[in-house]
Amino acid sequence: MDINGLTVGNLLLKDGEPHFITLADLIEIDKVANGLSGVDYQPVSLTEEWLIKANFEIEITYDRYLPDQKAYYKAGLIFNAAFELATTDGTGYNVITIGQPLKYVHSLQNLFFALSGKELGINLR
Repeated sequence: MDINGLTVGNLLLKDGEPHFITLADLIEIDKVANGLSGVDYQPVSLTEEWLIKANFEIEITYDRYLPDQKAYYKAGLIFNAAFELATTDGTGYNVITIGQPLKYVHSLQNLFFALSGKELGINLR
């Protein structure tokens, strides 16, 4: 995991449990990276379950090349089933991907903030 992209509030697994990181965690993560701590921090893999917990809406798209694909919407952002940021071709039917697929929840949080200026709320329940 690249620790340079982590910010306070990012969701990671801390000793196997979902945890929003604090400034103290960032210091501990730096110690882990340097072999000075045994606390286990791991990224949370991005799945449909986490998008639902972040209140993304799910719709089925009708792209002529990829029929019946899921798309996830929130605050003007669209992600396809492979978790690639996407846009439509203007007709509302064809989803066009832009960029690389996201692998982790903290990457989604950082991208959401960069594009919307708002924190991505995630319900841990």
